Amino acid sequence: MVTMADAVNDLAIEHVTHRYDSVLAVDDAGLAVGAGEVVCLVGPSGCGKTTLLRVAAGLERLQQGRVTIGGEVMAEGHVSVPPEDRNVGLVFQDYALFPHLTVRGNIAFGLQKYSSSERNERVANALERTGMAGYATTYPHQLSGGQQQRVALARALAPRPRVVLLDEPFSGLDVSLRHRVRDRTAKILRDSGIATLMVTHDPEEAMYLADRIAVMDKGRIRQAGTPDEIYLNPADAFVAAFFGDVNRFDGVVTSGAVETPVGSVPTKDIADGVAVTVLVRPEALKLAAEGARQGTVLSSRFLGRSSLIDVRLSDETAPTVRIHVPGRHLPGTGEAVAVTCDGSETFVFPK
Repeated sequence: MVTMADAVNDLAIEHVTHRYDSVLAVDDAGLAVGAGEVVCLVGPSGCGKTTLLRVAAGLERLQQGRVTIGGEVMAEGHVSVPPEDRNVGLVFQDYALFPHLTVRGNIAFGLQKYSSSERNERVANALERTGMAGYATTYPHQLSGGQQQRVALARALAPRPRVVLLDEPFSGLDVSLRHRVRDRTAKILRDSGIATLMVTHDPEEAMYLADRIAVMDKGRIRQAGTPDEIYLNPADAFVAAFFGDVNRFDGVVTSGAVETPVGSVPTKDIADGVAVTVLVRPEALKLAAEGARQGTVLSSRFLGRSSLIDVRLSDETAPTVRIHVPGRHLPGTGEAVAVTCDGSETFVFPK
């Protein structure tokens, strides 16, 4: 288990396990978020990340473990503080706006305990922060997807919560709009100083937004760290492969290295005789005019900022390798090439 929980964190999730009947959805998971920090919880569909978020929010009753916010226990044993009393703001995937209420009405809905003047002040502040001040009397159906997302964020921020939890908040937006909205959202959250935990299945989005990333699979958090740590020093083969295409080879360590179709790869602290999996990112492979590893181009595709090239190595037992190069580089199908590996972004794990 990976745990980062300690007393200074605004949100701490410790040793949480959760089942749906016989299905183990979360398995001894631990995670913490500090004030002003954005942490992204990533993983494939069904890995348990939304369940963990719902447990933190109080929308799922804690079965095992502990949840604290600002050092105060929200859930442990027989203690279970209701969601509305946890000082948490929530932004759901579908935004969950009330269609019969204006933007102002949606934001004010959760502020009933405040006086009228305090409520108006908080609504105005939330609208200003999210750039929606000119839409106070507008109804949700009159807004674009990006504007609805900002209203949902304004509603979450209006009570000035200690923690904001977001579940796939940008998944319903088209690509160009998603980039603009997440830029604005990240700035708003960081400027607010609120601890933020966001669930996403998109590794690129997590790399872009997060101060730290927690990678989840089959209910367990496999690794947590900064984007650099996660991408450049993955803890295992699952984490390495989750962040993009990899060329995968199997081998056995001999004299501190393993032979692969793209060359010999050092294995550092893995003992001789151990069976290993070698993962090589496509950008670690290069095309050259000549070299020891000869191959034939099967296909090449221009992706805009880069090109993707599939090469069948001359050794008939070797797999096809995928190579990612910057810019436009499109060798013809059937063209003979040499493949080299510069050793960067190459990872070796015991099988």
